[in-house]
Amino acid sequence: MENLKTVYILSIFLLFFACSRIDLAANWADTYITHQIDRYFDMNSLQSQLLKKSLKEDIKQVRKIVFPQLAVELKIIDDDVAGLTNLNKQKIMSLKVELRKIFNEGIIIFEPSAQEFVNQLNPSQLESFKKEFDKKTKDLESEAGEPLVAKDKRYDKIITQFEGWLGSLYSEQKKDIQNFCNENPFPMREQVLNRNKLSKEFMDSFSDKEKRKKFIHELFYNYDSIRDPSYAKAIDEDQQKYFELISVTLNKMNSVQKKHLSETLKDRAEQLRKATGKN
Repeated sequence: MENLKTVYILSIFLLFFACSRIDLAANWADTYITHQIDRYFDMNSLQSQLLKKSLKEDIKQVRKIVFPQLAVELKIIDDDVAGLTNLNKQKIMSLKVELRKIFNEGIIIFEPSAQEFVNQLNPSQLESFKKEFDKKTKDLESEAGEPLVAKDKRYDKIITQFEGWLGSLYSEQKKDIQNFCNENPFPMREQVLNRNKLSKEFMDSFSDKEKRKKFIHELFYNYDSIRDPSYAKAIDEDQQKYFELISVTLNKMNSVQKKHLSETLKDRAEQLRKATGKN
C-alpha cells in the first residue's frame, strides 16, 4: 500500500531532482504519475482525465509553495558545504530534517486528489491493485532471497545517487560504499512485512467510507505511525547508517567534486526558482 503514496508523490520529487531540467519534469509530472497509478488500478478514460486535471492543480501548488522553500534550502546546503571542514552525521541529519519538513508540506497537497480518486474505484479496480501490488511484493521477496544480487543493486543505486551530485567518485569513496553495502543489507524482509500490513489495511478499509478516508489521511499526514513496527525500526536504523556514509563521503570530497556539488546545488536552486508559479 505504500506504493499508492510512493507513485502518487515521492516519484514526483525524485523526478524533479533526477532530471537536469526541473521545469520539464514538473510539466510532465501529472502524466507520469497518472501512468504509474494506471499500472495498479487500470483506470477508465474518465478517471484518467479527472486525475490528471486534479494533479495538474496540485503540481501548481507544489511549484508555488514547495519549490521556493527547496531553492532556499539548497542554497543553505551549498553555503554549508563551502564553509564547513567537517560535515558530520549530526549536520547531515539536521539538513535532512529540514528537507523532510518541506517534502511533507508538499505531500499533503495531494491528499484531496488521492481521496477523490480512491472514492471512484470499483471492486474490479481494487482487485487489479491487489494483484499488481502482490506481484511486486513477491518480486521483493525473491530479491530478498538473493542477498548478493540485492547488495549489488544497492551499490549501483548509491553510486548513481552520489555521482549525480558529486560527479565521478574515486576508488576510496567507492570502497566505502561497497563496505557499507556489505555490512548493511537493505531490510527487504521487513519492507515486505510493511507492504503486506498496509495493503491489508487498505483493502479492509475499502468497504467503509470513513475508515477508508481515515487510512488515506494517515498515509499522507502521519505515515510513520502506520508503518509495521519491525520495518520502522529497521529502516530508521538503516537511514542512520546511510547518513553516516554520506558524511564520510562528503568529507572525502576532492576539490573537483566539491566544485561539482556546489554547481549542481546552485543549478537546481535556480531551476526551482524559475519553475515557481509557472503553469
